[in-house]
Amino acid sequence: MSGTVSPAAKRRKLKPWQVSLLVSLCLIALWELLAYAFPTSAAEAGLGSPLIPGWGWIFTHAFPAIANYGGDGMGLSAAEGGPAGNYPGAIAAIAQHSVVTWGRLLGGLIGRAAFGIGLGVAISWSGIARMIFALPAHLLKTLPLLAMIPLFQIWFGVSEMGIWLFVTYGVSVIFFAGTINAISNVPPIFIENARTLGASSAHIYRSIIIPAILPELRTSLILSTGVAWSAVVGAEFLGAQNGLGYVEVQAQQFALLDRMFVIAIVFLIYASISFFVVDRLSRHFIRWADRGEPTASRV
Repeated sequence: MSGTVSPAAKRRKLKPWQVSLLVSLCLIALWELLAYAFPTSAAEAGLGSPLIPGWGWIFTHAFPAIANYGGDGMGLSAAEGGPAGNYPGAIAAIAQHSVVTWGRLLGGLIGRAAFGIGLGVAISWSGIARMIFALPAHLLKTLPLLAMIPLFQIWFGVSEMGIWLFVTYGVSVIFFAGTINAISNVPPIFIENARTLGASSAHIYRSIIIPAILPELRTSLILSTGVAWSAVVGAEFLGAQNGLGYVEVQAQQFALLDRMFVIAIVFLIYASISFFVVDRLSRHFIRWADRGEPTASRV
């Protein structure tokens, strides 16, 4: 019998995106089954919504009600003096709060990443400084981010500065530790050969070390994207007056699980988009790494 795979068997093999789509559809169906298996109403659960809202409830009740958080709304219904729930208003409210949340995310991710990388490169310039700061950097990286929320709330109160500093802490620590670790993993022969050819320390960093650490920093970038979302959500829980985290907190106060679930889906979509974009862009900018690492011959 031949060991080759027939064309029919090759056609039956699912692609990765097809597997992901199939798993997602199964999870959606599982949620609907749970909603039918535990049909607890809002009154029975003592909550503002069903315990496990089905997709029909989410699209007909929960999503339109997000319009109540648009403008200066605090989630009040039309009968309570708030705006009437509707689909255009819900989309506008999500867009309004999304702009704020995305601004905090991108500002924290881009600016703080540059700060963390710059600080890591500056400290790694000296071998003694690298040995001194390597351990504290890794200890800060392992410290649970959400455990710092109460401290930041006490230190900075309910302010936009506290939110920005919290995101700064979460993102900068990852890039700082990742940069120090990446520089320490650069093969010493690259640096030794460059010095033999008469390259200065600044030239070595510019032509050898920085290009060599970029592929490894890609991991820090992808990791920090998830941390940045966690930091933004946690920071908006500090008492922000806008943003998607603010909507989630307002819904939580009245036990509106269906609206909380809608915001969770929005976060899931945004996080998936950001991971996809970061992955594609980072692969594009370090595509040269597949053709070989930088060598001292480039000096």
